[in-house]
Amino acid sequence: MIRRYGRRVVLGAAALGVSGELLTACGAQPGHRTRPSPRVAPQCVDLGQHNFIRGGRFCEAAPSGNQESSVSPLDHHGPLGMTATTLTSYYIDAVIEWDIATGEPMRLLAPKRSDSWLYAHRGAWTVNPRCDATLVAHRDGCAVAELTGHTSDGRSGTSPDGIQGLCWVSDNQLVSLGADDTLRSWRVSEATQTVQTKVITPAGNRTLGPGWQSDTLLVSHSGGVEIFDAHTLQSLHTHAGPPTTNGWQTMGDGLLLGISADDVGMMIWNTVTGHHQLIPTSDPPRAVTAAGTDLVAAVDGPVLVVHRPDTSAEEIPLADPSYQTGAAVFSPDSALLHILDQRTGLRTVDVATGHTITTYRNPTPL
Repeated sequence: MIRRYGRRVVLGAAALGVSGELLTACGAQPGHRTRPSPRVAPQCVDLGQHNFIRGGRFCEAAPSGNQESSVSPLDHHGPLGMTATTLTSYYIDAVIEWDIATGEPMRLLAPKRSDSWLYAHRGAWTVNPRCDATLVAHRDGCAVAELTGHTSDGRSGTSPDGIQGLCWVSDNQLVSLGADDTLRSWRVSEATQTVQTKVITPAGNRTLGPGWQSDTLLVSHSGGVEIFDAHTLQSLHTHAGPPTTNGWQTMGDGLLLGISADDVGMMIWNTVTGHHQLIPTSDPPRAVTAAGTDLVAAVDGPVLVVHRPDTSAEEIPLADPSYQTGAAVFSPDSALLHILDQRTGLRTVDVATGHTITTYRNPTPL
């Protein structure tokens, strides 16, 4: 079922969602009167008038454990999206866009709608999940359509809304991975599903990301990875490999990067030869990132661990340590690293020196 929303013109206090139609996130569970009711997300968010609210659940508790994200005292959460001029991430309860040149917040893209921190932003569109596994598409901070097809039957403490991954294929084509063991492709502007396929890999710790080629997708799971055609969703290759704590991400030429689940450090996996290379770190890294096949990095508290092919790892002291790193991504020229610290916020650092180039300002609460 596809539901569309007409474009709403929001003036003054209506931007807060105080008046007008609201999108209900989830209904309250009968018989639990002492439990706070799930939060209701507004239909629109506006940077100048949004009231950021910490804590509280959007969804009823999942069958297997707590949703730490819903009660987290930390304000910043990934994924950390990047264009040539902007960064995007969650700040408290909304997806926000920052200007890289100035460090200033520019606009809110979408309100948080479930107890996960998953979202996907590209061009005019920002999509995030609701508690029932519906994907809500936003333009200019307002919900305009719903992408319905996934079920929330497989939701868990790590996937409280039943959605495990979102990945853009083009400006108008989004692919989603569900805990219901399906991979689905959507034409977002028309709010239509174009194709779907069954995923038979283990559901635990599954992630979705771009493949080595622009027309492929990578599904990472506890036993390895599977490569899919980005348009037909046909399975192309499977590779059995070592476990990671955060899934695998592509480097290029059959190489993958992840955080080792068995040792302390980054792991580079060559799926062609089967060779695994561990780059040790002092503590288990919370975020790793790659710039093609030439450079990988892990944020390790007070230092940035940088590794290049055929060289030993180099530790670069950070002027501003990051002990709660949620995500990191290289700039297009690999000279800078954008870091999301869940406690202290966003910053951009010089990879060569570790000096902070830009500190990003948080929106001023109302």
